[in-house]
Amino acid sequence: MNNPVSTLNCPACGASLDLEGTSLVTRCQFCGNVIQISGVVPIQPAAQPAALTPALEEIRQLARNGKLIEAIKRYRAIYGVGLQEAKDDILALQANRWVPPG
Repeated sequence: MNNPVSTLNCPACGASLDLEGTSLVTRCQFCGNVIQISGVVPIQPAAQPAALTPALEEIRQLARNGKLIEAIKRYRAIYGVGLQEAKDDILALQANRWVPPG
């Protein structure tokens, strides 16, 4: 398992480096040295949630308003999935973690 790096210092002047997390190249704010960072994986930007159709937005509102059974029925009618999959998807939809089936 890789150990997380807590700090990185400029090899030229020893100053602490500020990393953006998406680039493997940075510039020291103090001496201007350009540093290429190797052996690390850049942080990927968070995926944007899928845009919801009006029907899915209605289903999400039903679930948020405590009408979970009605939300599940409508979801199953749209996607033709089983009861457990529909329930899991509705809970993910409520938490903004929904991924379209298929």
